Amino acid sequence: MKKEQKKVVDDFMDVKLRNMELPRGILSGLEWSINELTDNVLNHSKSPIGGLIEATTYPKNETIAFAVADAGIGILDSLREGIPTLRTEYRSYGRGCKGRSD
Repeated sequence: MKKEQKKVVDDFMDVKLRNMELPRGILSGLEWSINELTDNVLNHSKSPIGGLIEATTYPKNETIAFAVADAGIGILDSLREGIPTLRTEYRSYGRGCKGRSD
């Protein structure tokens, strides 16, 4: 993990831990999710201007809302580098959600 990405993840988890109590398993899943989001924006989007990752905690509702945006190449073109047969954005979203295990 690059320094910039580690700082974003660590900062998010610090804020999260100050605002909400969650079981350890949920926390590790949350940290993994933040790692994936930051990795996608910082390392896969190939955006010339960077991106935005925002998380808002709502402790009373036990909710966390995420917003992620970048001006990069998009999910389809990013996945097409390894799966040239992908043809539509819709299919690329499904493939992206499956992960790297298949």
